Amino acid sequence: MDGEWFPQEYYAALDSDAAIIQPTLRELLAPATPASKGLHELIVARDLAASLIQGCAELGIATYALSWWCHVTPTNRALYGCPHGFGGPPTNEGRFSECGQYPDYEIIAPLAGWPASPQAIAQLCAAQLQRSLTQKLPLEPFFRPCLAIGLCLAIPETW
Repeated sequence: MDGEWFPQEYYAALDSDAAIIQPTLRELLAPATPASKGLHELIVARDLAASLIQGCAELGIATYALSWWCHVTPTNRALYGCPHGFGGPPTNEGRFSECGQYPDYEIIAPLAGWPASPQAIAQLCAAQLQRSLTQKLPLEPFFRPCLAIGLCLAIPETW
């Protein structure tokens, strides 16, 4: 999906700085769990999502969507009736369960088009998603305390 949203120059700029960006990105995302192979979608605790989105933006990496994952643990099963989704990677305490039935939050492209620099693109996306996390998510009828956030990163396919 990210290829539909961002200009090819965005990916080219990231690729040209890959040797600098990738090690820092991997360190930043150490607390995240990959949803599948690679760094394209990562699952993070809700309380870390905002800081990781901002950290990625500072590296020029845009987060273009948020998805929802139930953190299935014995405690969450008892308190919230987990799981609320299907499948997903294991965790130290249980597993994640993908909640595809809940709508993803996707960024909205600016009417005037994307700015030229990856950092400017990433900051625009971060601002939109930060507002969604703080203003929209707590009011959603599907909101549960067991939900973790899937960060969808716009990175080159080769990463």
